[in-house]
Amino acid sequence: MIYIVTMIDSFKNEQNAKFSSPVSNTKGIYWMPDDSWIAGYFTDLKEAIQSVIDNVADVFEHCYNYAVIEGYEEGFYPVAELTRWFKYDAESDKAFEIESPLHNNVRGYAF
Repeated sequence: MIYIVTMIDSFKNEQNAKFSSPVSNTKGIYWMPDDSWIAGYFTDLKEAIQSVIDNVADVFEHCYNYAVIEGYEEGFYPVAELTRWFKYDAESDKAFEIESPLHNNVRGYAF
């Protein structure tokens, strides 16, 4: 399994955050980030978590508020089997684990 770290700046506000996928059978409402990028991946979950918590390589760059670590098995059409969320604290220059800031169980920020 690989663990992909995606950085997210913030989520759109209440008025423009939601969209309904035109191809969704459920017509679910999803919350999307304003901006995100994949910072890297790890093969060891503990190393990925500690690297995010410690802000290794200044990965939050004092502009990203969230990080999500998603675990994927190799193969086509991967689905995140593990999701861990973190929020950056600029004062301590560390991140701490949080519950998902989303209003639903969106996964797949890396793919």
